[in-house]
Amino acid sequence: MKIVHCSDLHLGKRFSGNKDYVKKRYMDFFNAFATFIDKVEEIKPDVCLIAGDIFDKKEINPDILSKTEYLFKKLKDNVKKDIIAIEGNHDNSRILEESWLEYLQEQNILKVFYYNKDFEEKNYLKIDDINFYPVGYPGFMIDEALTKLSEKLNPQEKNIVVVHTGISGSTDTLPGLVSTSILDLFKDKTIYIAGGHIHSFTTYPKEKPYFFVSGSLEFSNIRNEKSDKKGFILFDTDTLNYEFIELEHRKRIKKDFSYSNFSNLENEFENFVKELNLTGEEILSYFCISK
Repeated sequence: MKIVHCSDLHLGKRFSGNKDYVKKRYMDFFNAFATFIDKVEEIKPDVCLIAGDIFDKKEINPDILSKTEYLFKKLKDNVKKDIIAIEGNHDNSRILEESWLEYLQEQNILKVFYYNKDFEEKNYLKIDDINFYPVGYPGFMIDEALTKLSEKLNPQEKNIVVVHTGISGSTDTLPGLVSTSILDLFKDKTIYIAGGHIHSFTTYPKEKPYFFVSGSLEFSNIRNEKSDKKGFILFDTDTLNYEFIELEHRKRIKKDFSYSNFSNLENEFENFVKELNLTGEEILSYFCISK
């Protein structure tokens, strides 16, 4: 079985700035998802996994819904079996009837799962010989939830977990991240854990990884996202081989701006920008430093 795994689409995200910039960046997230779908059309996978944060916010407007529904219908046409999605922290809705993810499910576009106290029993489906456990977003309950799930899994079967989390530690301080000691519980019990939440491609452990974060398809947290690469993962359940497939996206430039004289700050900044030879299509992220 061929599976594609993406996460953190953040459809509908809006940045502050001038009108042209705001419009371009708003469309970037839909364009990135459309580029992903074009690749899916070439691959024709059996299953598509989306590990949370389809929307940037749980409240969306008609334009966001219209664009999203159009793109998901195209995605569905190019996935042989199912699109399996979970909610993330951004599109989390405590009242199911108020979730726009639920609307997409009612349109028979995808199957969506939410974290609940009995998730290990309720959030389950089997496709061919693969057991899927779409956990959702447990938040601060992440270690407890995954420990409970690890005790349920049969190591003699092919199990895939979908959960909106990344690895804790390092510089990542988001809530809802999982420790590697908890992930170690899944060794030999799962062939693939599809993660999200963190916007850069990640695997664990280093040798023979089974935990994967695909990263976002477009820059959302411009300054703090570690990798300049954006894309998704293709996984084969028979060979257990995986491939990170990079996608085109808006270029990000990260620079430190050092100024020597505050009274001449404007001129120094103008010279700093000129030296970058920007086309106007890049994303510039800079940090001010006083010499």
